[in-house]
Amino acid sequence: TEEFFLDRGDGTYTLTEAVYPKDYDGPMPLVAIAHGFKGTRNSGGAEELSHRLAEAGYAAVRMDFNPRTAPKKDADKTNLYDLKSMEADMLRAVNYMIGHHSIDTDRLGLYARSMGGRVAMTMANENSGGFDFKAMALVAPAGTDDAMVYYMGGDESWEEMKKTAREDGFIEHQGQMLTPEWFKEFEDYNPCDFGHKFDDKPVLVICNTLDYVVTDETSRKCAAAYKNSRV
Repeated sequence: TEEFFLDRGDGTYTLTEAVYPKDYDGPMPLVAIAHGFKGTRNSGGAEELSHRLAEAGYAAVRMDFNPRTAPKKDADKTNLYDLKSMEADMLRAVNYMIGHHSIDTDRLGLYARSMGGRVAMTMANENSGGFDFKAMALVAPAGTDDAMVYYMGGDESWEEMKKTAREDGFIEHQGQMLTPEWFKEFEDYNPCDFGHKFDDKPVLVICNTLDYVVTDETSRKCAAAYKNSRV
């Protein structure tokens, strides 16, 4: 296990953790793991998953998307991140692993939950960072055009929150600072519209039937966006 901070280039830092086999014959496949809104790198059993992947011969890397104001675990968090910064953090982590360990860049995969699932879908669809991701697993992914609108209370509530963010520079929701850009990113790109770009590479979608944020219907819509998916 290796714990480190990634410099985001704006005076903030992303706490990141990698788990990988002690001994490996040749380059390791790598799985990048993303948590959801308000989550942490350990949300939803991600820590245990990382160790199980390592036992199976995979390297795994995961991070707290909520950045810290200094490269220390007890440093204040900004409570400010969006889809774009989450994607950038994922790419920093992948590039770090490639630069510091023997990683098979032809075997890169993504595993993500909820809002992180939307990020992973975008990365897979668009070969983010120039990487050809080979497989993806999603848990209750918020990857449809209305997934987060539903979570925020519907269209009317979404528009009211967006208006406040525009006028005040942000709106605080459940401790997170949502900027106008945060809302715009969700409206500008619907991952389900571009799932065909992932070709026939395998996608696993896990429906969380107890999830009050991402419905079973939303998860199945995300799965339907891909040619080679199973639920």
